[in-house]
Amino acid sequence: MLENYTRVRLITDKYLPQSATRGDLGYIIETYPDGAYEVEFSDANGITFAQIAAQENELQEDEPAVLKTSSAFGNTSIEIVHLDLHQSQKNLTRSNKK
Repeated sequence: MLENYTRVRLITDKYLPQSATRGDLGYIIETYPDGAYEVEFSDANGITFAQIAAQENELQEDEPAVLKTSSAFGNTSIEIVHLDLHQSQKNLTRSNKK
């Protein structure tokens, strides 16, 4: 059983009419007694583009990539985060034109 706020990947194209496609990443925001999960999918700007009720067999748990390294200070874990600097700069530039 998956828990609320778990990051999941959609593994079916069943929800194309709701704009959710295979491979999309989302977060479980609600679990239902019948075993379904309410999953919200958002774009890079945090805007929701799809919200569906999916079954567990249509989802795959997907945790952020973690890079394991060794150093003089012992084992460390580094979370790899994608940052779209170009989009951030565009938004910053746009807001400065007011």
